[in-house]
Amino acid sequence: LATAGEYSRSLIEDVSRMCANLTQIVVFSLDAVYIRQSWDNLTWLLNHSPLYHLNLYGSQEFDQYDVNDLIFVRDNFDRSKLSYDLYPQVMAALHTALKQHSDEET
Repeated sequence: LATAGEYSRSLIEDVSRMCANLTQIVVFSLDAVYIRQSWDNLTWLLNHSPLYHLNLYGSQEFDQYDVNDLIFVRDNFDRSKLSYDLYPQVMAALHTALKQHSDEET
């Protein structure tokens, strides 16, 4: 569970110890609301194994999300290991923002 608005380093270290000897793909399903403020701790974990994947889910109402945080994760993590389970309106906002983001890069 996230505490104080983030996934703490101690929680992430506990998860790392539990998963250290696993030989199959491990999908960490994390609340998208906490992903950006927890990114340093999460990248520490995700970099421990090529088998680690990330699923971002939604548990809050639409106005709790910053699509820029979702874009940040998409830009800084292997997209082939990233999936989403978000409210339709959040996914629509993400798609719109990604289109604008890609237009700015070209």
